Amino acid sequence: MSDFNEQEIIDLFARRFAMEQNDEPTAYDYIEMAQSAKSKKKAIEYASKALELEPENLDAEKLIVKLQTKSSYELLEKYKELLEKANTRMKEQGYFDEENIGSFWGIFETRPYMRLMMDYAFKLIECNRIKSAGEIYREMLRLCEGDNLGVRYNLMHIYLYFEDEESALNLAKQFEDEAEYATQFLLPLSMLYYKKGDTEKAAEYLKALNDNNKDTYKFFDGVLKRKLEEYAANMDSFGYRPDTMEEFLMEFQYNSFVFALAEVYFEWGLAELKNMKKKKKS
Repeated sequence: MSDFNEQEIIDLFARRFAMEQNDEPTAYDYIEMAQSAKSKKKAIEYASKALELEPENLDAEKLIVKLQTKSSYELLEKYKELLEKANTRMKEQGYFDEENIGSFWGIFETRPYMRLMMDYAFKLIECNRIKSAGEIYREMLRLCEGDNLGVRYNLMHIYLYFEDEESALNLAKQFEDEAEYATQFLLPLSMLYYKKGDTEKAAEYLKALNDNNKDTYKFFDGVLKRKLEEYAANMDSFGYRPDTMEEFLMEFQYNSFVFALAEVYFEWGLAELKNMKKKKKS
């Protein structure tokens, strides 16, 4: 299953194209070499060469930290230190000036900072610091209103985790153009209302999910029959197709903290989906 989202894939191919046009490797050429290196030693060597070319390359710094760190907690602390250093550097360079706030992904130089924030938030979740991860995601939405990295979906699952109905609905309203059909809005909203005991609303969101993602029944059935790993093995190596099983699998992978104790919801949901099938036939 790929760790890249759609925007990062576009950037990856753009860098590859740039590499083909230049005789001398750039910092990002070395970073890509590091990411595909067969040994940790070689990966560190390539990432270090990237830093030699660009001493303030945040992607290279982050990669070296990741390669040299042994534990999740230690990596979390290293990411925090790197983020604090990047904050100071970017303030000095004027990127936090008012005219840039809200457009960070549109500024090429701020993209590594956004990627670091994303990785830091993932690591916070891995270390069970869910609330802190939510704060990072909210800051990312402030810095990049268009949300090119899709953190709105991660944030929606955090609101589900805390049963924060008000914040979940506000987020859906903020992205209302897609909130009525997006898998990663509809599933967590259905789960949220189920957790709150409002099965009527939970069923409404589940129906909308089923109407918009043709693989909803298969996914619910797959969760209960432990078939998700089998489905994941057949996924494309780059990205996923929205509104398909692939999006469900990505959602399940990146938000496992809300799905770990959700089996009863899927039992209820599958029964509801069966009833929907019966009504549709009659």
